[in-house]
Order: sequence, then structure tokens, then C-alpha cells
Amino acid sequence: MPEAISTRTLLEAAWPQATHGLGLIGAVTAGVVLLTLSAKVQVPFWPVPMTLQTLAVLLLGMAYGPGLGLATVACRKGQAAALSAAVRNAYGVDLPASSRVAQGAAISFIGYGPGQWLAVSVALANEALAVDLAAKLQGLASVSDQSGGRTVLRIGGSRARDVLAKGLPIDLDPRAFPLGSAATSAISHIGVQLWQADDTRSYDIAIFRSLSESFWRWLTTSAAEFGYEVTPAR
Repeated sequence: MPEAISTRTLLEAAWPQATHGLGLIGAVTAGVVLLTLSAKVQVPFWPVPMTLQTLAVLLLGMAYGPGLGLATVACRKGQAAALSAAVRNAYGVDLPASSRVAQGAAISFIGYGPGQWLAVSVALANEALAVDLAAKLQGLASVSDQSGGRTVLRIGGSRARDVLAKGLPIDLDPRAFPLGSAATSAISHIGVQLWQADDTRSYDIAIFRSLSESFWRWLTTSAAEFGYEVTPAR
């Protein structure tokens, strides 16, 4: 009989409390602090100076486990029809022609501009998504890996819209922003891509990792009035 394979991350094995509540908040804070401090430690290297941040990113990846696959897809001139057909054949989803979300079995495509999409995948984690897209859409689109540059937070609950309204200049009422809607905007002067994840008032928000600490500070302050719970993505 084969042995069971553990799917727990190093963090879950070493600190089980870090997967929920205050433990998770502490783990996230520790990760942000480590990244910030490591960027300030110079390592002598020729010809380009380095910092310890690269090592810190690798250590955090090992501790926290694989992340979402994120990649931008930009249609090449005159290839719109061929690109749509290739995406349909490869991933079983029709590319949205506007600011909408098209969810496939393994990949979701979020339209954010003419001929431009953000691709998101749990199954194809980290840079694996960009590699797969580049191979299957070769010659039809330009693909850029965004997994290391952006992060995605999901905000849900009965007061999610009330929290987001404190910084987002978009009406999220279902009559104006129905299921499947997406938008590129700013929250508290931080650029975001936002889309409605499901019909339970949940919203996914993609932000640049370099601004994640500022966004987290705004989010927790805005949600404090209503109370909030931090849970890990699954």
C-alpha cells in the first residue's frame, strides 16, 4: 500500500496555528517584515549588487507553499480571432470582449483593456501558468508572468461592499456590478484589478506585491468597524 503524501506546507507543519485567525495574521506580518528587512541587506556581488530579498522570497515560497499562477495576455495585431479560437480549444473558455470574467476549469481570464487579459490559475501555480500560455498561444499573444509581482486577496461577507466602498470609487451594487463583472481602478490610491468571484458577495483583488503592506493596512483599518476574519486560500 503506498504511503500517504503530506500536502502541508512547511509553515503548516511547524506552526499549525498559522493557518487561521491571529496565527495567520502573524504569519503574514512576519513574511512582510522579512521581505522588507532582507531588501536592505546588501550582498557584495559583481557586476550588479544584490540583496538578500531573493533568498527571502525563496524561503517564503518553501514555507507558505505554491501560490496562484498569474499572467497577462496581450493579443498581437490581427490575431484576435485566432487567439480566441486557440484559448477556446486549449482551455475551454471564451475570452471576454470587455471588463468581464470568463472562468474555465483550470484558468480564469479577466478582461481589463482592449485585447488584454489577466489570467489566473490555481492548478497552474506560479510561473507554470505563463509557460503553459506561452506554449499554447505562441505567435498569437504576448504573455508575461505576473506571479512574483502581484498577489490576490479575496474579500467576502455581508459587509464586503461596505468595506470596499471606503476606498473604491466604483458602485458594487449588483445592479451596477453583477456577477462576472471586472474593473481596473484604485483603492486608497493603490492600483487594483477587481472582479466578483462568486454570487456570495465575494471579490478578488489583484495588487502589486510591493504595495501589499500598504493595502493590508488600509483593508484592516477599514474592516475594523465591522470585524473581520483572515483565512488562508485553499
